[in-house]
Amino acid sequence: MKIIKNIGSSIVYKSGLFKLVSFDTRILAFHTVNPKYFEQQISHLVKHYEVIPLTKIFSNHKNAIVLTFDDGYKNNLEYAYPVLKKYKIPATIFITHDFIDKNVFTWWDRLEYCGKHINLKKLKGTESEEIEKNVYEITGIRADGNKPSIYDFMNWNEISKIMDVFEIGSHTLTHPILTNVPLTKAREEIIDSKSRIEAKIGKNVVSFAYPNGNYNGYIVELVKKVG
Repeated sequence: MKIIKNIGSSIVYKSGLFKLVSFDTRILAFHTVNPKYFEQQISHLVKHYEVIPLTKIFSNHKNAIVLTFDDGYKNNLEYAYPVLKKYKIPATIFITHDFIDKNVFTWWDRLEYCGKHINLKKLKGTESEEIEKNVYEITGIRADGNKPSIYDFMNWNEISKIMDVFEIGSHTLTHPILTNVPLTKAREEIIDSKSRIEAKIGKNVVSFAYPNGNYNGYIVELVKKVG
């Protein structure tokens, strides 16, 4: 979970929404949730904030907060979805297409599972193939290796079950750091993730989250053009 913060230009870019307006909203961003505390957190939020959908972020709301989730972990279905539904709270989940398609064992989850502590900033500064090579050398586990269920992602059927609470956004095809890959690869990750996710869920995808929050001018313009 990321700390609640004021939303500025970074979240505008993250959501793929580029309307120039003045607003003061906060975001609470999760990957997974702690089932022991999550309902307490939501109960607190509904008492002290107006929880709004990401698509309403540019509306005139005071003391508002937006909830987002990244990647598409099954943890979100099992523990976040029931609580959000109970409290009638909207949220956006940015899913990585291939994580859902293939239930990938991500490189950061492999490092956590093996208890390895490395220089993540340096690692994230390399291309995806180099990251995968380094993580395999450290952990001995590949992306298609066996993993504990706590690292599982939802499948497409499960994604369809949460859409009464979650707006589905795109988080690329394979979760590369877009500023570290060739521009042709970045185009593919952005354009194809949107079209493939839309084909799977049968709805238009209007929001996008940059993996690791990294973007540049070209990436921003490409997201804008994709719509």
